[in-house]
Amino acid sequence: KMIYFSPRIAGFQLGTSLTPDTGVLGRYTPGTTGSIDNLWAFGANYVGRIGDVGLIIATTYKYSDDTDGRAPANTANSNFSVWNAGVLATWGGWSFAAGYEDDNDTFVPTSGAGSVAAGFDAGYHWNAGIGYRTGDWGLSAGYQYGQRNIGAGAQADVGVTVLGAQYAMA
Repeated sequence: KMIYFSPRIAGFQLGTSLTPDTGVLGRYTPGTTGSIDNLWAFGANYVGRIGDVGLIIATTYKYSDDTDGRAPANTANSNFSVWNAGVLATWGGWSFAAGYEDDNDTFVPTSGAGSVAAGFDAGYHWNAGIGYRTGDWGLSAGYQYGQRNIGAGAQADVGVTVLGAQYAMA
């Protein structure tokens, strides 16, 4: 894997990477073999403060048209194309975070049943959370929601709520 990060200037930084062979298809096509090859990633972020508020904003875009082992066999599939963005704001002991990812039509067949033409889409997901830390204690709550279009106006979706507590013992 080759990675380049630019110097951080006034809080801003750019980055890019090329992974010649990832060795996996990941969560996009479960139960298949093969890999995503020549995976390009491009990103930008900002780290800074506005008064008493700490701020981190980041976005990335990943793309590859060189994949093998995709299912279904002998079907043209859309390329791997995913983008995301997120933000983290801190103030005093409080933290607020949110993120969004769109999987576009990644690995969805381009024609036939179950295809982009039939209304299928690889989906998206978003999340948001809040946390508070004081002394040795920390509490947090978050929610994530994801949706995938499975054709004919139907969709599959999932929502997850997470609650957390932390205590530093040493």
